[in-house]
Amino acid sequence: MKTSKILAILLSVSLGANLYFAWLWSNTHEQNGDTNQASIPSTNDTSITTNHTESDSLEEKVIQEKQVEFRELTAQEIDQLALNEQAYLDYLQQLAKAKEFELLEYQASNFLRNYPTNTDAMMLEALAYYHTMPLNVALVHYKDLLSQPLSDEQSLQVKKILNVNTTRVIQQFTGDQAWDLLAVFLEPLVQVDPTNRQYLMALARAYGMQSQLSLMEAVLANFRSDDARASRLRDNILARLNNNDSPASIPIEQSVSNINSDNTRIADLTLNQSRGQFIAKAKISDVNVDLLLDTGASTTAISNRKFVDIDERNTEFLGLFTVNTAGGTIQAPIYKITNVVLGDQTITSSSVLILPEENLGRFDGLLGMNILSQFDLAYDAGAQTMKLYRK
Repeated sequence: MKTSKILAILLSVSLGANLYFAWLWSNTHEQNGDTNQASIPSTNDTSITTNHTESDSLEEKVIQEKQVEFRELTAQEIDQLALNEQAYLDYLQQLAKAKEFELLEYQASNFLRNYPTNTDAMMLEALAYYHTMPLNVALVHYKDLLSQPLSDEQSLQVKKILNVNTTRVIQQFTGDQAWDLLAVFLEPLVQVDPTNRQYLMALARAYGMQSQLSLMEAVLANFRSDDARASRLRDNILARLNNNDSPASIPIEQSVSNINSDNTRIADLTLNQSRGQFIAKAKISDVNVDLLLDTGASTTAISNRKFVDIDERNTEFLGLFTVNTAGGTIQAPIYKITNVVLGDQTITSSSVLILPEENLGRFDGLLGMNILSQFDLAYDAGAQTMKLYRK
């Protein structure tokens, strides 16, 4: 009899603890106006692009307070919380609200081991991947979600995420002529969606513009032989290559003219030489930077130290991408920047790669081909300067 009383007391305490945590997190959840829907990573998502307003400042303060609360939770408290499905799900929602994406990734995975059919948690795990993994890997995961028993609303969200992000990256990298980045981005997406016409056409173009004609033809083989758009793409690529008009097929040295061959044009920017390297003084959204001219870089890059000085209203997060640097392959974020000023010229909506400061040495960043391709370059051997003329 005594033993049964003790068990009854323990069960009562356990149940009371579960109900307390359920109430605690549900109450917090309601106070912050959250729903059980995962945030949609899109251009309107405050976790991707933010606007500076008074309400944003207040929200940021709340987020910081929540981040401290989450870090102070003990493992035992989280284990107790996990016993109640709804309370645990509310905790995941709060992690997403606080932008604790690495912690959210871990906890969402743990949640799904306990409650494997909860599609709200699946959406939250995918959101965490969006912020912690290369964008193409995250989108492949979203694509896999469509095979799960999602609600109609969740299915629409996933399809929107896939469409918005792939279209945005394809348009941005095509405009930047960052064909290598575009090909790497699309390859895994084509594997999971091999009939997607948008992916196939963009990948074929990316290969062709890098003079990888066999790979281009392998992709175009997915279309009928009489497909007008595929045939037109092939003809345009071959015409560019035959006319030596493809930036990817021309060594940069061949595009640099002697200054004496055209002394009637006024340079938009003159680059001075330092230790055998050309340095461009530029402004990225009003932040002064010294950029090393690097014709081997497809995308302009700046250090994370300089990036934090840029007004967030002038940036748009494109995603994390796998890139090759002098220090090896790393994952780094790419943002679309409102404007980059070089001399008298303003380049709008350019991609900028954010690199660790230690990867850039004594420079603030690299001036890559996505911007350099918009200029003619002329080398003045006498003055040892490089002059840039807007095409």
